Amino acid sequence: MDVQTQEQTPQIAVVCIMRNEAANLPRFVASVKGLHDKLVLVDTGSTDNSIEVAKSLGAEVHSIPWEEDFSKARNLAADLALPAEWLFMPDCDMILHGAEQLRSILLKAPDAVNLAVVRLSIEGGAPVWTKRAWRAGKGHWMYVVHEVLQLKGSQGIGYAEDKPIWLEHPHSPGEGSRRRHIEMLRHQIEIEPNNLRYRFVLASELGLQGDWVGSEAEYLKHIECLDRQKEQLTPKDAERLHLIWSIEKAKGLVGAGYARVQRNDFQGAAELFRGSCKVCPQWRDGHVSLAFSTNDPIERRKAAETALSIEPDTLLATAGLMVHIGSAAQEGALQQMVGVLI
Repeated sequence: MDVQTQEQTPQIAVVCIMRNEAANLPRFVASVKGLHDKLVLVDTGSTDNSIEVAKSLGAEVHSIPWEEDFSKARNLAADLALPAEWLFMPDCDMILHGAEQLRSILLKAPDAVNLAVVRLSIEGGAPVWTKRAWRAGKGHWMYVVHEVLQLKGSQGIGYAEDKPIWLEHPHSPGEGSRRRHIEMLRHQIEIEPNNLRYRFVLASELGLQGDWVGSEAEYLKHIECLDRQKEQLTPKDAERLHLIWSIEKAKGLVGAGYARVQRNDFQGAAELFRGSCKVCPQWRDGHVSLAFSTNDPIERRKAAETALSIEPDTLLATAGLMVHIGSAAQEGALQQMVGVLI
């Protein structure tokens, strides 16, 4: 037991699924020390000595069959970690910073808070917020790949905003992992052709694999599917869901636009970014994207000023976006945008 607690103190379990993580486990286990009352690692078919290493590090170890479904594995692992008041589920190749501070936040969380969100920094990308900690029985993982944690019932969410608390992912998924994800996504789309999430994530994965033609095509299919679904709504539902629809369509247009940017088709990209701004004028990223892709200085200034009016820290967000996407041409465009905003 990592932290001694009295019987009435809420317990925190760190639980992970793992496969061939022997090399990462010592670093990971050391990073979560100070957070948990118990550490549960659930193996999904390792061929290395992950199980032996996990046991040597003091973890409670279980094995489950792998059924090509990350959410199913995560939900089974969560059940195996019970009883516990809070569950925290990172990945075994991550590093937690601020374990003791996170413990303090979780144990002091008001009863209305059922989920805690922490920062996640992946090599080469801007930090994002990720759902990783939840009260036992209040969360459920969804989707077979690129899974997300959904809350059951009350939507009480707290943000672990203390600067020392963040998850580090030292490296992006390898090419083998991405190919595997793409195969799983294509299979699920055959089963659920109208699942918008799977189509959008497939487009993103293809881009990360460098298949920008395929990525653009999938983003456009995502938009076509979105439009078909809207046509099937009643007028009342269409009005009620219009903002959600417009944001999703704008995201698809921006995704397709970035696929064109990667092929140095800035003019074609700007056309899609203009469409994004028109569909959802209140969404910042469409204006940001147009600002760095257009050759028209007047249009660039207008787009940049609109983005800044929507969100004051747009410049910092844009800088992170450019670093993540990365190209000499875009760095030049970012410098132009900085000139507009300063």
